[in-house]
Amino acid sequence: MRANPAFEATCAKSRAGASTPRSAPMGYHFFIIFAFCLCTAVSAETIKFPSEVANFIERRVSCDHWRGEFGYDPERQADIEWAVCQSCQGTDAELARLKKKYNANPKVVAVLNDFEPKIEPDNKLKAERFCKSTRKPKWYK
Repeated sequence: MRANPAFEATCAKSRAGASTPRSAPMGYHFFIIFAFCLCTAVSAETIKFPSEVANFIERRVSCDHWRGEFGYDPERQADIEWAVCQSCQGTDAELARLKKKYNANPKVVAVLNDFEPKIEPDNKLKAERFCKSTRKPKWYK
């Protein structure tokens, strides 16, 4: 994956001793996530994935987004935990099932291979109990 030219320029200035911020601005991270989701949606439309594969991709991208979020306060952390539970549960098994079902379709397999095969905890019962203890965020409709 090629780095962002602006980011590379910032790194070059940093190596040259110029004073630059240590991390990319929050808007940059949002843009990267948005662009990834958009590209995934566009490619799902262009390639015409089977609906169950397209639905899985949408759910798993959401899961991966929430897994990377930071809870800067207790309310935000609760929102993130609820969103992870809603979008991630069962995706390991679903990914394996879809890979097996569509193993003759190289385009589908290539996209599915981009996802980590194991993201869920080994102790399913503990994870299920944890998810039952989460609450729906106020912003969710």
